[in-house]
This record gives sequence, structure tokens and C-alpha cells, in this order.
Amino acid sequence: MRFDPKIVDDLHLLPRQRLFAEIWFNQVHEYSLDAFRVRTMNPVNAVKELLRGLVPESPVKDNDRKRIWAEMLAVLEATPILKESCFQPAADELCFLVKEYLAKEKQQQALFPLIDAYARELEVALDNCFIKKCILRLTVLLTEQGHGTGADPEMPAINSITGQLLSCLVGDGWSLESLFTLYRRAFANDTTHTEVGQPYDFLRAMRWMFERLVRAPKAYVVTFAINQITDVRAFPPHVGDINFTTEPPILTEESSLYAKRLATRGGSRVFATMTIDAKDARIAGMRAASHIEQVLDVIRYDFERRNFSLSERFLVAKPDKHAILDVSRSVPNHKRHLTQEALHKFMQRLGDLVSSGTLEDDSKDRIYSAFRLYRTGAETGNLENKLVNWWTALEFLVKAGGSGGIGDAVENALAPTVTLAYLAKHLQAIRTALHAKRVQATHPVSGVQLDMEKISLTDFYALCLESKFQTQILTAVSAHPYAVLHISAFFSEVASPKALVETLKHHDRSVRWQIQRIYRARCDIVHSAGRVVQATLLCANLEAYLKILLDSFLDALHRHSTLRTPREFFDRQRHLFDRVSAQLVKSDSSLLISILSHCESPDGVS
Repeated sequence: MRFDPKIVDDLHLLPRQRLFAEIWFNQVHEYSLDAFRVRTMNPVNAVKELLRGLVPESPVKDNDRKRIWAEMLAVLEATPILKESCFQPAADELCFLVKEYLAKEKQQQALFPLIDAYARELEVALDNCFIKKCILRLTVLLTEQGHGTGADPEMPAINSITGQLLSCLVGDGWSLESLFTLYRRAFANDTTHTEVGQPYDFLRAMRWMFERLVRAPKAYVVTFAINQITDVRAFPPHVGDINFTTEPPILTEESSLYAKRLATRGGSRVFATMTIDAKDARIAGMRAASHIEQVLDVIRYDFERRNFSLSERFLVAKPDKHAILDVSRSVPNHKRHLTQEALHKFMQRLGDLVSSGTLEDDSKDRIYSAFRLYRTGAETGNLENKLVNWWTALEFLVKAGGSGGIGDAVENALAPTVTLAYLAKHLQAIRTALHAKRVQATHPVSGVQLDMEKISLTDFYALCLESKFQTQILTAVSAHPYAVLHISAFFSEVASPKALVETLKHHDRSVRWQIQRIYRARCDIVHSAGRVVQATLLCANLEAYLKILLDSFLDALHRHSTLRTPREFFDRQRHLFDRVSAQLVKSDSSLLISILSHCESPDGVS
């Protein structure tokens, strides 16, 4: 959770408008899976995933189908916009039939034709109307002022609709960088959508943003540089719809210095130009990069042995100049910033791994391989390659002494560890946000001033259960509806041990669904060379899971010097999760608090 002070300090937005802006900012700029789950699934791709499992050649089995359809049902039922007439009765009938299917002990394939019929009907309606309906509903909600006093009942709806809209836009090809650029241009007092000298007008800016999101695609001419070519003269002038030339595009004086540098002739440089129809220049660049790289892969096969590379930036022609943009290749997770103390702690854990006399040789080799594969995935610019490398790192760890189907094996090994980290991750995220905002709070009993940077997670957790402390925090962040909404939800989730165990069960289910989705994406890449929808978000989840697992394993190795295999670690984690859950049901948090004391962030950031 992050705060952009410009929203509050400069624009003076209404609470609903501020919430919308803060949701957009958090999810497309300071996007991090360390804390609040950003939607990978939305009604559009949930229905498409159901339909992919119904085609005759689909590898989806009954167990997978039950998981996929159960999540689709949860997504559809949490989407009030589907009550709109354009989605009815298909949405309600599809939900009814899927419930019928899931309720039967024996899978009723006789329902498949009807499920397929209503799903296809709903798919067309969603493709045509969902983003537009989200925008229309948000326009109404953000135009209304809302309640002057007390809680605004529409705030959760704004949060839900905005999240689903962003998820659909990412699935539709928008990069997080493009969506953040829209945010900056809409929520700033500039001349993009208002005349010079006029005061900032949120509603005018909102209309400008929404018009950009739904406008028809247009043609973009994009140019990449290919460097380190052995013989530039051997490149053909055309390969399909790609033009290759050693001559750089002619730039106007209005183009930036960076654009001019890219458009500079070089002895081993070739320029590749394409025309792409897209809604946004960065989307056009991403699609062009993908297509050009496919051609370059063939050239690498036999023609060119040198390690030539496609530039990570590209030129896009505009009426008056050429703009330069970056290709979106990064996974938008929080980057660690190691303090000296945290670095020493990590190196101590690494020393435990290297010097361990109890770890079996095969297990140690697999752990080293997992770190190597993580590094390989982190260094590649291709999202599909990242996903395959990071998934393989998980396979190496899970198969060290394990057996069974790899998808289920990774799910059963990984889910307990990720779920056990849930509470610590939320506490760390909220504590970090409060410290960044310089929130002043006192101990509800002693009245002593609290240092949000140094307070331990166990002490912070205890404070979060105190109503007086909750009131202090919510009052301190009252100018930020996004913070109020999520911190209030967190306080409710941890209000009692029984409430917390339900939260952990829900998170465990979500993690398992996501692991299986990542595995299906991996299989699509490996077995059918398929392109992965929502690859950015899946990679973000996968990287976060892998880091949690490796951090937890190194910590366990430090605390349990007799650890012999990763399998033993996974068994311990599963046993620990079951014990924590059983204790919480009995209103006993002692074991969870003990675990929390070992969960301080490995990067030392507060």
C-alpha cells in the first residue's frame, strides 16, 4: 500500500474520486503481491477459461474442471455489474448450471452442452460490454458526491469495479506502465485534458481517461534497433510485415535526445519497423517486439551465431515527432532494498546452506539449482521464459524426495508455506505504509509513543486487535479511502482467532487455484507453444511464491540444523499449518504468534 500525496494535496478530490485514484495508483504503479491480492481473474477471462476446458482436445480433467469452475462461480457472483440486462439471463443460468455440476458427487457431463451454450452467450456479451459497463457504472459513482458523514456504502463497489476493470485491461493487452501513464496524465494539473490556465477538473479528466480506454484501435508505426549483427547486408528488406533496413528513421527536431540516440546508424545495427493496430502505443510496441523476436529466433537458428539483441526501447511515429518508449518486460513486484543488518542475516542463512552436514547431496544440488533458475528467470526479458524457469525452480525443490503429479505436488507443498506467510505479509505492508505516511500513534494502554519503523510484528499484531489502536490508525489515514478500506478489512479479518482461521482457509484456497493456473500456463508454453493471458500477473504471483518458499526454507534450515531434505521441510510446513488452524478454531493464537516472531522481513525494510 502506497500513498501519492499529489492526489490529496493538490487536487482536493471528493472521497469517492480519491479512492478511485488511489486504487489505480496502487495497482498499476506500486503494485505488490506482498500484501493485497490484485485480481488475476475477472469475469471475462474466467468464462474463457471455463470454455477452454470444454473443447474436445482439452487436457483439463474433472478435478481441474471443478477448481476452475468453482473459481469462475466465485468471480461471477462477486460481480454486481453482471445483473445488467446485457448479461442476463446468460450469467444467472450459467451460475445455476455450474452449481448443479459442482454439487453432484458424480460429474454430470450431460450438463456440458448447456453450460457451453450459456458460457458462449455470456462470453460474447462480456467481450462487447463489460469494460464499457464498468466505465459507465464508475462514471455514475464518481460523479455523485456520496455520503457527507459516516461510511459510504458505495466504496466497496468502487473498489471492486475498478479492480476488475484494471484486470480486464491488462488481459486486453494494456501494460501496467501504460495504465500508470494514464493515471499520471489524468490525476495531474497539466494541459493534457484542460486548457492552459483552467483549474483542474476531475470529471473532465475522468472522461478523457475513459475515452482513451474504449477508443477504437489505430495504426502505430514502431521501430526497434537490432544490435550486434555480423553482416547487416545479409538481412532481407522484408520478412512478412516487418521491414529491415540499416537506415534509421528520419526524426524531427522535436524528438528527444534519447530518441535520436536510438535512431543512430551503426555498423552492426539493423532497424526493424512494423505497423500495428492497437489502442495504445506501448501495446503496439509489445506486440511488435513479440513478432520481431519470433523472426529473430529463426534467424538465430542457423544464419546468425552472434548474440544479437532487440533493443528494449522502441520509437513510435507521431504527427510531429518520434516518441521513445520501453517495452514492458518487468514483473511488478516490490524490489528488496537490503540493509547491512539484513544482508548479514541473509549471508548467515547462505552459510548454513553451504556448510550443512545433514542436507543430502541431491537436495543441496536441487536447492542451488532453484536459486540458479530464479536468477535465469529474473534476467530474461521474456515473460513466458520467466514463468517456465521459475516454475522449474519449484519443481526442483518439490521433487527432491517427492513423487506424484507435479502440478498437485507443487500445490500441496507450496500452499501451506505461502498461507503461513499471509499474516506477516499484511502486517509488514501496513506497518511500512504507516511509517511512510509518518502516522503518529500511541500505545492504547501505556500511552507511550509508538515507533512504526521498529515495532515488532508480534507487538504490532497485538495492537491491531485493540479497538483504541484501530481507531487511531483509521483516523490517521482518513484522508486516504483506499487505506481505510483495506486496513478496516484487515482488522476484521484478524478480529478473532476464528475469524483469522477463516481468512487463512480462504487464502489457502486462492493460492491453490493460482498455483494450478500457473501450472496450466506452464503446460501451454511447454507443450503447445501457447501465449499466456495475464502473463505479467501470473509471473508476479509465481515470483512472490518462489521467494517466500526460498526465504522460509533458508530460515528453517537455520533454526533446524538437522533438516535433511526439502520434503522434510514441506512436511513440517503442512503439519504446522494444520496445527495453527486447529488451535485457531479453539481460539488459541499462541503457535501463530510464535511463527510470527520468525517472520520479520528478510530485506530489513520497515
